Amino acid sequence: MPDLTPRQVVERFYELYDDGTPDSYGSDRFTDLWAENIVMDYGASAAFPRGRRLEGKARMLKELERVGSWMRNRHAVLRDLAVDGETAAAGWSFWATTVVEMPGIPAGSRVRMDGADFMTIRDGLIVYHKQLSGPMVVSNDEEEE
Repeated sequence: MPDLTPRQVVERFYELYDDGTPDSYGSDRFTDLWAENIVMDYGASAAFPRGRRLEGKARMLKELERVGSWMRNRHAVLRDLAVDGETAAAGWSFWATTVVEMPGIPAGSRVRMDGADFMTIRDGLIVYHKQLSGPMVVSNDEEEE
């Protein structure tokens, strides 16, 4: 994807990520924008109080498969985007339907999470991605926008 600017890479990432269906979590097409040696840092959360780091595209694909076994019908909306050189900051909202019971969330619930991503893009690929997210909550949104 070297023909894409960093802004275009991030916009395309969210566009491709927003493809869940009632029968699937969504495709892995967005992972074409990851470098083979991507580093993914997750900020502290209830599940991972010290945060978490995953390294390499192969490891990230395993994580995607794991999360896909818990949820279906994911959708994401890019809310804000600022880009400076090869660095991007993006605000987003995410929705999915749980397939299994999660802490405080019954199976079959529509959930929402809001957060921010910080990415470094080189040669048209995401080489670093830090995700900071709020809690996953049962969504009362009538419309995902």
